Amino acid sequence: MFCLLLKIDPLPAKMDFGKARVPLTKEMRIELKYMNEISRQAVLLSENKIGSLDDLNNFRTRLENEVKTLKGTRENLQRKKRKSTNQENINKFNEEFKTLAPKIKQLNTDIQNCYKIEKRTILWQQEYDKAMEKEQEQQKQNELKQSKKKTRKYLK
Repeated sequence: MFCLLLKIDPLPAKMDFGKARVPLTKEMRIELKYMNEISRQAVLLSENKIGSLDDLNNFRTRLENEVKTLKGTRENLQRKKRKSTNQENINKFNEEFKTLAPKIKQLNTDIQNCYKIEKRTILWQQEYDKAMEKEQEQQKQNELKQSKKKTRKYLK
């Protein structure tokens, strides 16, 4: 089920290449990067218990607000660092920068993943709607054909 949703083919049950190494082509690397991105996004969704687009949007706005506050504290630290002449305080500010930078980077990647998830979900929803419309049209056409066949039987 998940393989169909992610549009990937399931791997065979056993892949034995022995000691031979299989070189990765450019296309394989691109697909591997995409697969890793999808898996990180799936982990993000499951860890934060996101089940709908509304939950995703709420989570993303919460992350954006958190990034704003962290960036604000970083700017305040930069101002204090410029004003400070004490080397101990400058080292302290540098250590705080080192702790803030990875947090901001991680939050920004999570925000980008939220946007990608939303975009892909909307595209999948549109594809699903188109497929359902096609299926309904085919059902209507089949019903018309069957009703025509029944009327022909009665005419004979």
